[in-house]
Amino acid sequence: MAQPAADPRDRHRAPRRQGRPGVALSLNPSGGLAVGIHIDPSALGIAVVDLTGEIVAENYGPLPSPQDSTAAIAHLQREVERMVQEASVPRGRLLGIGVAAPGPIDDDAGTVSPPLLPGWGTVPLRDLLARQTGLDVVLDKDVTAVAKAHLWTGESPDPANFLVFYLGAGARSPR
Repeated sequence: MAQPAADPRDRHRAPRRQGRPGVALSLNPSGGLAVGIHIDPSALGIAVVDLTGEIVAENYGPLPSPQDSTAAIAHLQREVERMVQEASVPRGRLLGIGVAAPGPIDDDAGTVSPPLLPGWGTVPLRDLLARQTGLDVVLDKDVTAVAKAHLWTGESPDPANFLVFYLGAGARSPR
């Protein structure tokens, strides 16, 4: 006889045992903060967020120097410092930086090779930004980062079944 499908929510439930019942714990949202950066060929978004993903400070605008990766990364470093100062975040409470960038991305090397930023070539973005800011940096493909954010913040009502539609600059098709 076939077993009924397991409820995916059960994986987070502890087995019932004797003794005092368990207590649900939650994170103190202000226990640490992170900086999120979204790089797009036509735009740049930077936000300081707490541990629940709530935005503390944010700024959106065009990507300066889109043809020059060195200038763009120097701008990112200055903007991170400015945003952290604007949010009044003590440097010791900053956990790191998450970067969502157009691909392709080499996870192991921490490099990005965005075809719509042809002046960039292959850039070791993760390591360069970490060196310039003194913070840990996580690099992810922009579309993947959006999907992970929806799962992490609980914006998806059913994490086992959801769809993210991402519309960005994208690659141009040949004419």
